[in-house]
Amino acid sequence: MKKLLIFFAVIIITAIFSTAIFGQDNGWDQYSGNPIINPDTSGWNQGMVSAPMVIMFKDTLRMWYMGDSLYGFNGIIHIGYAWSLDGITWQQYSENPVFSPQQGEWDYPHIFYPQVIADGDTLRMWYGGGDIREGDAVHRLGVMCIGYATSVDCINWNRHPEPVMEPPHPTAWDQDGVLPGGVIKEDGIFKMWFDGGVGPYGYPPASSKWSIGYATSSDCIHWDLLPSPVISHGDSSTDFDESIAGDAYVIRTNAGYDMWYHGHSHTAVVIGKPQGKIGYASSSDGIVWTKYDKNPVLNPTSVSPQWTTGYYEPSVYFDGALFHMWFTGWDELSGFIAIGYATSPLDTSHYPTGMEDDLLTQTPIEYNLSQNYPNPFNPATTINYEVSEAGFISLKVYNLLGEVVATLVNEDKPVGTYELTWNAENLSSGVYFYRLQAGSFVESKKMILLK
Repeated sequence: MKKLLIFFAVIIITAIFSTAIFGQDNGWDQYSGNPIINPDTSGWNQGMVSAPMVIMFKDTLRMWYMGDSLYGFNGIIHIGYAWSLDGITWQQYSENPVFSPQQGEWDYPHIFYPQVIADGDTLRMWYGGGDIREGDAVHRLGVMCIGYATSVDCINWNRHPEPVMEPPHPTAWDQDGVLPGGVIKEDGIFKMWFDGGVGPYGYPPASSKWSIGYATSSDCIHWDLLPSPVISHGDSSTDFDESIAGDAYVIRTNAGYDMWYHGHSHTAVVIGKPQGKIGYASSSDGIVWTKYDKNPVLNPTSVSPQWTTGYYEPSVYFDGALFHMWFTGWDELSGFIAIGYATSPLDTSHYPTGMEDDLLTQTPIEYNLSQNYPNPFNPATTINYEVSEAGFISLKVYNLLGEVVATLVNEDKPVGTYELTWNAENLSSGVYFYRLQAGSFVESKKMILLK
C-alpha cells in the first residue's frame, strides 16, 4: 500500500506541473524527458527497447518490453522486465531478459509484443513468435503466431509448447500472421483484440494491410475468432491508419470499451518509410467500434524537441485521475528505438460527441480473492481481494479445526479493490485458511505460518 500511495502522490505532483514538463497533444501530455527507457550500450537490448506492456500488480507498476541486440528486428528479440513507483523512473531487472525464443522451436528468432494481465495471483502473457521479417521455405510469409505463458513472480515464465493462435488459412484477412493485442477477462472469459493481416508487418510495402480482430477463450489456449476484423485499416490515403491498424490496448469503461492503437499510412513517410501514430476508438460491446474523428491522439511531430519520427505499441493504465500511456518511439532518421511516456486527464471533451459518459472505471468485474503474499509467512502477510458489487463482505481466518482465529473484514464494502495486512504473531506455526464471502460468492485459500 505504501508503494501505491507514493505512486498517487507522484501523480498529483505531475498533474500540477504538467504544463511545465509535458507537451500537449490532443488531450495527451507527452513527458519532456522522453524517452524514459533507452537501449543499453551493450548486450541483449543495445539495438532497441520497444513494445512496453505495463500493469499494476501488487501495488507496483510492472513492465515487460522487447529488446534486440541489433537495430530493426535483425537480431534475436527477447522480453525484459522492469518495475516502477511513478511510471517514469524504471528499475530494469539485472538478469534480463526474462523470456527468450527457443532455437529450433516455432517462436525463434523473435519473441515480441507481450500482452500481460494479472488474473488473481497468476500473470498471463500472450506474445508473438516467429520471424517478423520474412517467410521461409516451410511457412507462409509472415510466420507469426501467438504463444502463451504464465508466471507468479513476473520473472520466471512457464510457456505453452505450441502456438495458441495461428493464421487460419491462405485466403483469410489475417492469412500472413497474427500478433497479440489487448486482453481482458470478463465473467470467466478471456477477450483478445489481436492483429492480423496480409503482407509483412512493421514497415510494410504499400500492399500490406493489417487490421484488428477479436477472439474469445475460456482457457487462454483455445480461441474462437470472429471471421472479420472489428477495426479495419483506413480506406483513404488521408487516414493515418491507411495501411495498418494494430497493437491494440483495450480497457473496460462504464459504457463499454476504450482502445488505443497504432496506425501506419504510406502518405506520411520519413525517409521513405511510414510514420506511426497512436489512435483511439470506443465500443459498447467490444465488436462494433467507433474511431475518434480527430485521430491520431498522439503524434510525434507535436512535441518540441521532437525525439522520434513514429509512435507505436501503446500501453495504458488508469489510476482514477489520469490515463498513463507508455509507447514505443522509433526514429527513422537516427535509427533510435526507445520507450516514451504520456498522460491524459480524465476528460472526455476530446472524444467523440456522445461519449461523455464513457469514463474509465477499471472497477472489478467479478469477485476475486488473491493468494496471500508472502506465503509461507512470519508473522505478517498481505491479502488482496476485489468486490464487484457493493454489499456485506466477510473475510475470516480459520485453523485446521475450522475455528475462526481472526476476523479481518466484517462490514459493508463498496465496489473496489482492497488490500490488508494480517499479523499472526500470537498464533502458532501451521496451516490456516482464509475465506471471503460476499452474497452467494464464497472462496477460500490456504496459507502457511512458519515461525
